[in-house]
Amino acid sequence: MKLESTISERAGFLYLAPVIDGVLLLLVFFAFFGSSFVSKSGVQVVLPSSDSSIPAAGNTHIITVMEGNPPKMFFNESRVDIPQLTTKLASSRLESSQVTVLADRNSAYGDVMEAAFLALKFGYQVAFATQPDDE
Repeated sequence: MKLESTISERAGFLYLAPVIDGVLLLLVFFAFFGSSFVSKSGVQVVLPSSDSSIPAAGNTHIITVMEGNPPKMFFNESRVDIPQLTTKLASSRLESSQVTVLADRNSAYGDVMEAAFLALKFGYQVAFATQPDDE
């Protein structure tokens, strides 16, 4: 006795339609909401340009250094001076071990390095934010 299926064969492209639908939904989702996944500082700075780049870290503290005498410094969008920055870096180590330094192009090199070395002193990984080189 030969057994035969009464169900007809389905076309292969029907299995591909849900996959394409899922990919398009993900594409639309990340196109609209992808930029909100990257943390940014609320302080406007003109970043220096660079040829090299690394991906942005997701959970990172942001130190912003702006030009001035004394320089304007921010830690995660709150205005700080050097003693306050020291206190905030010491108390925020458990939240994240990474610091991104956003330094204005016209800020003094010594001020930027003082903030970076202070973060290194507390064991943070330090990255400097730049913008792509305009060619």
